[in-house]
Amino acid sequence: MRRPITATLLSLVALGSCLPREPAGVDSRPVQTTLYIRAVLTGTTVATVVVEVSASDIPTPLVFNISAVNGVAAGTIRVSAGSSRAIALRAYDAGGVETHTGATVVTIRPGTNPAVAIVLTPLTGNVPITVTLGSFSMSVTPESATLAVGDTVRLTAIVLDPDGNPVTGQVVWASLAPAVASVVSAGDQSGRVTAVGPGQTTVVAVFGGTAGPAAITVTQPAFAGPLRVSPDNPRYFTDASGRAIFLAGAHTWLNFQDAGFTDPPPPFNWTAYLDFLLQHHLNLIRLWRWEQAKWSAETPNDLWFDPMPYLRTGPGNARDGKLKFDLTRFNPAYFARMRRRVIEAGQRGIYVSIMLFDGWSIEDKGLGIGNPWPGHPFHRDNNINGVDGDPNADNEGLETHTLQDPAVTALQQAYVRKVVDAVNDLDNVLYEISNETRGGPAAVAWQEQMIQTVKQYESGKPKQHPVGMTALWPGGNNPDLFASTADWIGPNDDGGYLVNPPAADGSKVIIADTDHLCGLCGDEPWVWMSLTRGLSPMLMDPYDGAFPVLGTYDLNDPRWEQIRTNLGYALTLATRINLVAMQPRGDLASTGFCLANPVASGAEYLVYLPAGGSVTVDLTATPGPLTFEWFLPGTGQTVAGGTTSGGASHTFTAPAPGDAVLYVHD
Repeated sequence: MRRPITATLLSLVALGSCLPREPAGVDSRPVQTTLYIRAVLTGTTVATVVVEVSASDIPTPLVFNISAVNGVAAGTIRVSAGSSRAIALRAYDAGGVETHTGATVVTIRPGTNPAVAIVLTPLTGNVPITVTLGSFSMSVTPESATLAVGDTVRLTAIVLDPDGNPVTGQVVWASLAPAVASVVSAGDQSGRVTAVGPGQTTVVAVFGGTAGPAAITVTQPAFAGPLRVSPDNPRYFTDASGRAIFLAGAHTWLNFQDAGFTDPPPPFNWTAYLDFLLQHHLNLIRLWRWEQAKWSAETPNDLWFDPMPYLRTGPGNARDGKLKFDLTRFNPAYFARMRRRVIEAGQRGIYVSIMLFDGWSIEDKGLGIGNPWPGHPFHRDNNINGVDGDPNADNEGLETHTLQDPAVTALQQAYVRKVVDAVNDLDNVLYEISNETRGGPAAVAWQEQMIQTVKQYESGKPKQHPVGMTALWPGGNNPDLFASTADWIGPNDDGGYLVNPPAADGSKVIIADTDHLCGLCGDEPWVWMSLTRGLSPMLMDPYDGAFPVLGTYDLNDPRWEQIRTNLGYALTLATRINLVAMQPRGDLASTGFCLANPVASGAEYLVYLPAGGSVTVDLTATPGPLTFEWFLPGTGQTVAGGTTSGGASHTFTAPAPGDAVLYVHD
């Protein structure tokens, strides 16, 4: 959970705010105010100015020593806000002899205080000293900025003393809404803002108890056309912009069709779900399809699904007691919902992978719990068209995910074309042929036929979209996916895609979906391992536990929040770097997790440390000065690292315990 970090930032800004308030802080303790003091000592022998502050509510006078440097004594004092603050000043030469004295009584307010001039009378000689006491003034340029998600802007803080002279020193930066825009120090008085998600926020620079704001607006960029495999780096998709597009997402079972133990099933709160995805800065979902109208492999109870793609016209009733399906007549409401949900996701910058078929809808998966096949429209008892998807009468429809019956295949192809017709004009579309169809050569051949059906039909349409083939289960193997004509694949865990992913070689765009790796599982390291190995991670998310066969899940469970939040962090970082030029280069980092563009100019190295600690990075290919920073996945903090020199290997140590991400660039 990241809320404590945000609260800390807000507290920091509140202490530096220039808004008037009562001088009582947390637990009724006095509010402390930082004041700047400056004295020009020209024509005197003064080496030190001593400031003493006393008041009835300050039991022990506060004493501050301000040393002179190059004829100017300048520094800060920290005093509790309140009235009748007696300020006495004495100046001393290098031998400790008092040379000047002066005093005043002021009211010190929380936040900003106007400048006060105090004249110190000489005890020897005739040159008085004028001391200026007051608050810094702070401004930030630019005062406002509008960014698209992933864009950055550099802000500069301008700090002036009460006399209007520039003041140097480290400024602290904070964002009031890190989910909208994050900020990291980029120098003593500059900060780099990164647009994270649509919305508005204020980024604040704080120095000496004074804050300067900048208004940041983040917009969701329009899609630059449909996705296609990047010709420059085929590990990733691109669009008309030419940039590599990293996908990081999550999905849950009811995000398209409603399901429940009642008929009709309770409606899924789609709008709240989209807001949830946006809050976590995710840009990909699977739009789930259930082929059956009733029953499931995962429960012995009656489980209803709605809507369905075919009209129920009869004559006669199906096994679920409702009218039989006419497989030649599509249900307009089904496809209207599909189109509307893709559009609404796109308005939030989210790509939608439309699941065309589902292997969990045609068999019991060997679980012996329930059987969805009797509720399938292709069951011989459920349609008026004489279609029998179970010719061997074993009460399962495995044959429907093969090419065994041309009549079934033709109906499936008609469905695919109808889906394409519904969404072809939209940019944020991907297709997935089937979720976990049982493996085997016949099922692989069927999936390949469906891939070609999509591609051939879209070839005559205005837009073409990526088509994916995901893990077959049980009995599937990843080489079948790589050998297919699919644009992207979702492998199973063979090869270690969960705990030590193999590096993507560019033969396919790989979406590493925990659904196919381990089911309801995953952790924070899996996200960053996937990113640094050239994969796009996606979480099968129990979300709010509304899918009735799951049991109880807490939407705010820290385990799942940690994964969702880090998916968003990874997307933010991947959007910031020049991803199209980067490749997995585990050989360049001692941890083995490195995404890099190791060139002489424009180099970037993104390194993951699963256990934190230290990592050695080979920077031989990049001579010259380099900048580095750290990102801490456990807290969401970005920590400025500094500079280093390239041309050799260097060891870097994470600034805090826990896993860490190192970003080195020129």
